[in-house]
Amino acid sequence: MQKTSDFVIPARPEILLKLSAEIRKDDPNFNTIAQIMKMDLSLYANVLATINTPFFGMPERITSMARAVSLLGINRLYSIVRMAALRNSLSTLGRMDRFWDSATEVGTICGHLSRHLRFLNKDDAYTMGMMHDCGVPLMMTNCKGYKSFFNSRNGADLPLIHRQEHEIYGMDHFKLSAAIAQVWGIPELICDVIGLQPYILKILEDESYSEELRNVLCLLLLSRELSDKFRSLWSVDDIHRPVVPVEPMLEYLGLSESDFLDIRDEVFSHIEVGDQGIVPS
Repeated sequence: MQKTSDFVIPARPEILLKLSAEIRKDDPNFNTIAQIMKMDLSLYANVLATINTPFFGMPERITSMARAVSLLGINRLYSIVRMAALRNSLSTLGRMDRFWDSATEVGTICGHLSRHLRFLNKDDAYTMGMMHDCGVPLMMTNCKGYKSFFNSRNGADLPLIHRQEHEIYGMDHFKLSAAIAQVWGIPELICDVIGLQPYILKILEDESYSEELRNVLCLLLLSRELSDKFRSLWSVDDIHRPVVPVEPMLEYLGLSESDFLDIRDEVFSHIEVGDQGIVPS
């Protein structure tokens, strides 16, 4: 049985630590923040590209970090920078375009769904969706044959994937994803939810877990369900296979199937299929 300590989790880069230190000041300086960002031009460009996606609803095309800070606010910008830095760090393990496309899809849908299921703010929901499987690149790097295993899942349900990963590799990517989120300073609630994804059915029945945790877990897994469903409707994937049963989550949340279909249609109205998979419309 492997432990998360057996895996080399990328540390937060120096630029992120400096940015965090400036943000924690009583009177953070926008120009200083912009100068810190320019220390890594690749990260700077990736952050601007992310900010200019329709998801963030900018009134104009943003070309400078100072302008981004003034429109987004410091905390929201930091969340975006952190996700871009994590992607850069994990991308050193190899090209994984399809994996990151999927993460972006779930993050985008999770952000939109949070407007209906108000358990997290939109930015935290986006972060949670982006990081829900972030342990996969480390599993691929450290576990022989894992890439083939991961690509052959064919929508297998999460409890089955969790069990198979432990049987074959002595570790599961859910636990590893939660460990990465913790190292990168993600709120504890989101870390817990990421790690507990395969246990959703048990958790919904166990009142020892907080209502907040169960609500946010439903938000994440319903977002995954909507992402998979949207891809099947547009034939991006051939067959839609639920990762977990939807009905227990709807029952827990007090939603009817009709309610969920209405929410689904509204969320789908904000996204479309582009060359890079599901993108905001």
